[in-house]
Amino acid sequence: MRKFTKMWAAALCALFAGTVQAEDYVWKYVTAGDATTLAIRSDGSLWSWGWNEKGQAANGVSERSAIPTLADASRTWKKAVSGKAYSFALADDGSLWASGTGENGVQGTGDGLAHKVLTRIGTDNDWADVACSRFWGYCGFAIKTNGTLWAWGENTAGQLGIGNMQSKILPVQVGTDTDWKQVAAGAASVLGVKTDGSLWGWGLNMNGEVFGHEGKQLSPVRLGDATDWASVTVIDYRVYAVKTDGTLWAWADNSKNLLGFNSGTQGETTSEGNPVEVVTEGKVAEPRQVTAIEGNVLVVSGCENTLSVGTGKDGIIDQVWMLGSNTDGALGDGNGLGNGSKDIPFATVPVHPSLRSSLQFAGMSSGQNYTMMLTTDGDIWGWGCNRGGQLGDETRSDQLQVAYEVKPTLINCPQDEVGLSVADVKGKAAAAVAFDGQALSIQADGRLTSAVVYGMDGQAVMILPVSASSWDVSALSAGVYVARFVVDGAAVTCKFAAE
Repeated sequence: MRKFTKMWAAALCALFAGTVQAEDYVWKYVTAGDATTLAIRSDGSLWSWGWNEKGQAANGVSERSAIPTLADASRTWKKAVSGKAYSFALADDGSLWASGTGENGVQGTGDGLAHKVLTRIGTDNDWADVACSRFWGYCGFAIKTNGTLWAWGENTAGQLGIGNMQSKILPVQVGTDTDWKQVAAGAASVLGVKTDGSLWGWGLNMNGEVFGHEGKQLSPVRLGDATDWASVTVIDYRVYAVKTDGTLWAWADNSKNLLGFNSGTQGETTSEGNPVEVVTEGKVAEPRQVTAIEGNVLVVSGCENTLSVGTGKDGIIDQVWMLGSNTDGALGDGNGLGNGSKDIPFATVPVHPSLRSSLQFAGMSSGQNYTMMLTTDGDIWGWGCNRGGQLGDETRSDQLQVAYEVKPTLINCPQDEVGLSVADVKGKAAAAVAFDGQALSIQADGRLTSAVVYGMDGQAVMILPVSASSWDVSALSAGVYVARFVVDGAAVTCKFAAE
């Protein structure tokens, strides 16, 4: 991706004053949803790429893309999470926002609608954390600065933990406790850790392995007597919890041998080093230590058929362990095969992705057959499925249907909200743009892939659907704006004044 100057004003001045030095932006946060990736740049702006059929990428359209696209730069963002066609974002000012499908009230905005741009959840400014399931499940959870836990969305299995099975379109408080530290949601099972290190659970309990009894648990119930739990992760109906000493424990559904209890000496292996027909228990009723993962566990992630674990010290990940299906290169070790291929490797003992040993990581997040890694110096590396563009490697849309990466690939960080260069101001695309005082329109011979309106401060104010060729922009406040269009990879711009 080309690196551009920071502001439209600076770029316009460059026409007369020569080259303007671009600011060196880096990534500071990344998260993988089911197949949508959200990232926060070092200036606090929120970016997205991947599947976007319901607007979960929060960029104003509903089209997939492998190019990092600005979702919002009007606030400083500190965290985002994404699920099955929906996303949530938490701003530094404590406000909470949602985008994507409105199914079962998962937006939490109270209107029951889908949103293609970030829409605020209520008016509170004291949200401290947010969570949701990466795969199945249409509910959200958030913790406030006062330690209270809140939930909204689907509740058919009691997964909201509010004592009944009534779905909610607005956040409601879970109990009255004020000591919640972290919450993790699976398909319909939810677990949380309190500040005293105790572990709690609620929701659906298919075989009695999560809470000790079958059926549904409509309110949080304490799991065991231990007070040394540091964090918990729920993937479908599998539970992984890390203790304060860095050890990893797992239990519940083990039908696919993804709890990590197999050792490297069990069973025969394929030519790729993966075990053959290693048989373990289908379910594990109580927490059991995962000894196949060596080192101090810092991060646990995954989605349906994969598991990723990051180990290290002082908050820095220096080793990554992968388990599960290598469909579309999900394990990142170079041995993956495309979806639908015969004999796709399946690792029931950990393998390592092909990452350079010199790399150190500050974050890790895995979605449906893909993983994103954030280095300590602000780079993002990703591997696995890319059919929705979720790797953000700029693969062309017409090539995405079969796209995947079996080894880690570096993801570029855009160097400007506007994406403007001096060449852009002069115009390069074979296209003509017009403004009639109310609507913008474009006539182009090639394929339109981007259409954005910017203020003169360089901030995006309106993202236009590329499926159209004319757009009503009368809602813009009075002022001067620049519209930038990309046609067949070349840019054309139009400066206009709204009254």
